[in-house]
Amino acid sequence: MSLPRIQIVAVLALVACAACAHVEPGREVLRSMDVEGNETLSDAEIEERLALSPTPIWPWADPRYFDQGTLTGDRRRLLRYYQANGFYEAKVKSRVKREDGAARVTFVVEEGPATRLEKLELRGLEALPADVREAVLRERLPLREGDRITEAAWDATRNALEQRLRDLGYGDAKVEGTVQVDVQRRAAVAEAEVTPGPRLAFGRAIVTGAVDVPRKTILESVRADVPEGSRFSESRLAEAEANLMAMGVFSGVRVSRGPTSPDGTVPVMVSVREAPFRTVRAGVGAGIDTGSFTLRATGELEHRNFLGGLRKLRWENQVGYSLLRSGTDIVDHGVVGSSALDFTQPDLIRRIDANLRTEYEHDLALTYTWDAVKGRIGFPIRLSRRLTLTPSYNLHRYWLQSDEVESIGGNCAQVQGDCVLGYVEERLAWDMRDDPIQTTSGWYTALSLQQGRDFLGSSTHYDRALAEVRWFQPLPWSSVLALRVQGGALLPKKEAEGEAPIQSPIMERFYAGGANSVRGYNYQRLSPAQVREGRDASGPLDVDDTLPVGGDAILEATAELRTPLVGDLGLALFVDAGNVARYVREDMGELLRPNVAVGAGLRYKTPFGPVRFDVGWLVAKNLPCIVETSGACSETTLEPDPFALHFTIGEAF
Repeated sequence: MSLPRIQIVAVLALVACAACAHVEPGREVLRSMDVEGNETLSDAEIEERLALSPTPIWPWADPRYFDQGTLTGDRRRLLRYYQANGFYEAKVKSRVKREDGAARVTFVVEEGPATRLEKLELRGLEALPADVREAVLRERLPLREGDRITEAAWDATRNALEQRLRDLGYGDAKVEGTVQVDVQRRAAVAEAEVTPGPRLAFGRAIVTGAVDVPRKTILESVRADVPEGSRFSESRLAEAEANLMAMGVFSGVRVSRGPTSPDGTVPVMVSVREAPFRTVRAGVGAGIDTGSFTLRATGELEHRNFLGGLRKLRWENQVGYSLLRSGTDIVDHGVVGSSALDFTQPDLIRRIDANLRTEYEHDLALTYTWDAVKGRIGFPIRLSRRLTLTPSYNLHRYWLQSDEVESIGGNCAQVQGDCVLGYVEERLAWDMRDDPIQTTSGWYTALSLQQGRDFLGSSTHYDRALAEVRWFQPLPWSSVLALRVQGGALLPKKEAEGEAPIQSPIMERFYAGGANSVRGYNYQRLSPAQVREGRDASGPLDVDDTLPVGGDAILEATAELRTPLVGDLGLALFVDAGNVARYVREDMGELLRPNVAVGAGLRYKTPFGPVRFDVGWLVAKNLPCIVETSGACSETTLEPDPFALHFTIGEAF
């Protein structure tokens, strides 16, 4: 039985009233707070330093109150902040407007002229060797002559001098100084007194906290970064600490220096706290756009000291459901999943590990369904903490099925039957990001080269290359500018003169479009395509008339501005450009005529990456070809959808 309309209205009113926060009697709610006259310093950095804060606009938020004493203190704090930023003649006033038991506050700032650094005097460096003086002053200091004098820049300058000296072996270096300000002349003179102390060397290493992890293993890792007798450097201590933590068997690591010995050496103090060697992880993931829906559950069991010696054994499992659409038609759907065993033997040879991986996979693509058994043996070489070269041998056997497109010939190029890929791969990765999940600064680059050959067990002969560069630049207000460029080529064995082109292996081809690619297209839809069985290929085609078969060359670029909104909610604005060419030799010009999409998205931050919703609009189209059964491109055109929606977990890159 339904409630009468008046009862429904009453219930909704009671809920709304319950959501409204209670206002204490006799107190004034602070409705708004503004700043006027601040030309140099932003509203955001000023408001961070004030005790008063306005009441949020949503009705259920707790009210925040106006207080005259706090306002007086904020004026003093704001004046002091301006003086700390070089505005010694600044004035700060305030206005309060009252209405209906609420207050609106406006701070009125007169910044006045800025005081600038007239002279920077550095004393104490003259006694150091010439190469040390040159290294200390090679990079610009945070505060230079002519700059606006600020306390933060002066502190950063003294800290930078100390840090540079300590990285050059002067571990006891101290830098003190003063700043003399002439307010009338609006000029400042800064004097820094450098006391470098003796040049030090690393002494013996002392390990505490180790129980099951062999001390020899810890010492070998530390000594790789800070050999006994080598010149002292604080940055090398930090690198040793990061490398120990990267072993994955410690919950806490501290690598620091001890007191200076009379002989000029410094002991290395290594303190570790071991973590449980066995870890069980579970989670769920989803990917949704207008062309596909995938829901997966994941589970992982990892043992980081399997059979001792810090050998790692990881069992990875995924199971889920995938549904793929082409236009209004459901192309395929069903259960998907994979299971993999991954074993790593650390330090097979110094700084060279051994990795063995076996995997079974069942999955769906728009064009075909496949089962695969994969094996890999690789040897990661740790050239440095952030630079890794991994040569590997890979053997994959595929069973492919499709009822949607005709075979385009060639083993591993067709979408029916089975094939074997055997190849060697060399992968070089250089990771300088501050965090691989929530990246705010740094860069990442990777290069992958594959060579598939008959004598390696492969059914097809090919070469493949893929290169990628990412750049992350922090901006004001906690924003980040993220850039990515990637390009690749797939080269099957060259055909004989006068013969039809030899087809590349379809599972190694390039596809674009989707949540992590050109977001104006749905999943894999920016790709050379083939007409589905039973469809008329003589005239213009809709998206649901074709299925992607991939191309042998790709070029993509993305620029994305990420900025926080409220709490863990953020906004992203992006421009994506890219294209896929069917053949390298004949169609490379297509890559220089990209498809371009612009869009916006929301991000909600979680510990395992942001939950992401993006909308992309196509603003420039240069569509890949429709592939005939002969392998050639036809004159038929395809009209894509003007926009695409994407929902997934994790950043696009």
